Amino acid sequence: MRKTMLLTAVAAAPLLAAGVAGAMPPPPSPAMITAVFEEMDTDRDGRVTRAEFDAHHANVVGAADTDGSGGLSLEEFRALDAERARRRADDAFRHFDRDGNGEVTLAELPPPPQPPFAFLDGDRDGALTLEEMLAPARGQAPRAPGPR
Repeated sequence: MRKTMLLTAVAAAPLLAAGVAGAMPPPPSPAMITAVFEEMDTDRDGRVTRAEFDAHHANVVGAADTDGSGGLSLEEFRALDAERARRRADDAFRHFDRDGNGEVTLAELPPPPQPPFAFLDGDRDGALTLEEMLAPARGQAPRAPGPR
């Protein structure tokens, strides 16, 4: 349990800072944030100092460094990331499963913020090309419609 809580700290800080909203999965649950805070607040004074924060971060990396090398191998990093992804998926599932039936239906998911098909269809011809689909990944805006 302690190792699991330590691993959550790596996930919690960036998610809190990002303020995830909308169709994205929700930020960490209050229970998860509370557990991480309690892990970091080693002197139990209700505040996390920079020293406590840094020490906790070192503990997270140390716990993930299963071979004791002082760094994280690709496998150790993957394990750390897998734990973070699992916890985010669990929180997101609970958030979106509004009726609590153990399934997330299309009706329970919020609509995408912008219709993806129309956004990607840069030439507005009603079909997507591979180039249109790759444009956002390449940091390019979809092509503006030109004369036909």
